[in-house]
Formats: sequence, structure tokens, C-alpha cells
Amino acid sequence: DKYKQVDEFIRLMDQSISSDLATQKDISVVDLGCGHAYLTFAVAEFLQSKYQKVSVLGVDERIDSKEHNEKVASKLGVSANFVAAKIADLSSYAVDIAIALHACDTATDDAIAWAVSGGAKLLLIAPCCQHDLQTQMNNVPEPWNLLTKHGLMKERLGDLMTDALRAQILKLLGYRTEVIEFIGGEHTPRNIMIRAV
Repeated sequence: DKYKQVDEFIRLMDQSISSDLATQKDISVVDLGCGHAYLTFAVAEFLQSKYQKVSVLGVDERIDSKEHNEKVASKLGVSANFVAAKIADLSSYAVDIAIALHACDTATDDAIAWAVSGGAKLLLIAPCCQHDLQTQMNNVPEPWNLLTKHGLMKERLGDLMTDALRAQILKLLGYRTEVIEFIGGEHTPRNIMIRAV
């Protein structure tokens, strides 16, 4: 399932690289909340054939992930760097593409904020759990309380509201934004992607 998610993520990235990004000689990518860096490694390898210089950084707050990813990168000969830091604490800088595959809860918001402040030209964000808004859904007016009586429905409503707000904020900040299903639900129930150019 993870392989299929990464494969589809790469396919969508290829489709999403606009003409100005496609004509650059160099490209920079930051994978925010990279975990064990499956996507980071795939992106680094995919872009090698398209650009003269590819700069890929994987960010995860866990030190053990950083160490693991550095060993794998060295073993595979993949040119990627890793840093152990919370996304919100990472210094902002200019980047061409920002990606996040299932950065949990508000880490997705941190990824979006970081990418926007760095002027990312392309954001590909596949959100994970969105608990922050769900915890605020207590006194819900009619008829919406029908959706919040049941835990599963409340969770899905919170997910949809959160991702709709994320997409709208990106649109207000000048990005051409769409929310798409990036992979079939049989591979992961977290199959929405926010794509912003």
C-alpha cells in the first residue's frame, strides 16, 4: 500500500510540475514529516533524470528517523539530506516544491505554513489525522449535530472541514488549489491530496 501511495504521489508530482519549474536546471524539494523517507527517496531519484541539480531535504522530528534515513541514503547512494526538527521550528527558506505524505494532525498545517512562507511554487500535501478541529466540535447547531453524534461521522466531518479550510487559505494566498483523491481508498483511508500551484 505504501509503495502504491508513493508511486501515485510521484505520478501526480510529474503532472503538476508547471512549465516554469520544468524549464529550471535546478530544483529544491522539502519533504515535511518524512518519517522513514520512502517518498523522499522516490522523489530524489525521480527528479535526478529531469534536472541538473536536485536538492532534497527530509524533515522529521524524530532523531532515530533522521539517523535511519541517513544510513539508507548512504547505502543506496541517494542524494538527500535529513534534519531532525519540528516543522514549526524549521527556519523558512525558498523552496520549489514542498511535499507531505500523512504528516499527522497539525503537522500538516505546519507544513503548509512553512511552504507558503518559503514561497514554494508547488505544494503536494496528503493530510493525515485532523484532530484539532474535531476537538472543537462540541455544540454543533442543527442539522449538523446529526453528523457529530457518531464518532466516525464526526471524525470525517472534521477531516473534510479542516481540508476545505486548508485549501481555501491557500487559494486566498494566491495559489491555484484543488483537492483530489490521490489514490484509491483500498490503499489508505487518508487518500485526499491538496495540490497548490
